[in-house]
Amino acid sequence: MQATVHESKQSIMQRILTVFVFTLLIATVGLFIGQFVPVALMLPLSILEVAMIILAFWMRRRKAVGYAFVYTFAFVSGITLFPIVSHYASIAGAYVVLEAFGSTFVI
Repeated sequence: MQATVHESKQSIMQRILTVFVFTLLIATVGLFIGQFVPVALMLPLSILEVAMIILAFWMRRRKAVGYAFVYTFAFVSGITLFPIVSHYASIAGAYVVLEAFGSTFVI
């Protein structure tokens, strides 16, 4: 009985980590795409990100939030994260941080 419970917990943890890694990969792709997004679109994308957070709270009360929503949020967050990373990492360069994000999901 304990072996079954242990295997079940292990498979759940493996699925969670797989989704986490894939979400991090999508956020990294969004971070890369964020280099090419015009500055004029950053405010609407930031508003979209906040709206998605509020929508996630509302959706969670009724049913589970789907993977498409999670991955879309990660992508939009990656895009809006680039100017912030670029600003605060201007000494080392935002490209270094982009490589760190990319290498994190590889490990």
